[in-house]
Amino acid sequence: MNENWPEIVEDLSPCLRPGAIKGDYLRDVGYCLRYLGWKKTNGTMVFRDMWHSGGDDSGHPDILLCKKEKDGTCLPVLPVVVELPDSEPSGRLALSMRQLKLDIGLYIGKNIRLYYQTPGCKDEPVCAFVADFQKDDMNGSAICDLLLYENFSPEKMNGFVMDAIHG
Repeated sequence: MNENWPEIVEDLSPCLRPGAIKGDYLRDVGYCLRYLGWKKTNGTMVFRDMWHSGGDDSGHPDILLCKKEKDGTCLPVLPVVVELPDSEPSGRLALSMRQLKLDIGLYIGKNIRLYYQTPGCKDEPVCAFVADFQKDDMNGSAICDLLLYENFSPEKMNGFVMDAIHG
C-alpha cells in the first residue's frame, strides 16, 4: 500500500464533515498533492486563481497538474475539480477536459474519481475509477501510485483508465 494514502485520508477527513468550507478543502487537497510531488513553486501544480482571472468558473478546473518537459516548459496533463462532499459533479470537470483537450480528469469530493472521455466525443465523461476516503482502500493507494509526479505519464494514466473501464 502506498504510504501517502493514509496521510491523505487523515489530512482531508476534517473537510469531509458537514459544514466544511470549499476553500479549506481546496487548500488541503493542494497540500496532499505535494505529498505526491506536485508543486506550485515549479509550476507543476497551478491553482485556478493563478491562471484564470475571469468571473466565469464553469470551464476551469480548481487545480491544473502539469508535467515539465525536457526544455523546462510545463504541459497540462490533468485537470482537478474539488467539490464539497455533499455536492455532486457539476459538469465543470467535463468542460475543462474538453477545453484543455485532455481525456482524463480528476474529481475530488466525497471520494476521488477518475473520469475518462473518448477523444472527440461530445458525451459526458464516464467515471472509470473510484477511491473512498478510508485508510485501507486499495483504490486510494492505487491512485496515489498513479499520481506520483516522478512516475506520472499521460500514457500510463490512459492505460490504467482503459483497464479500469474494460475490466
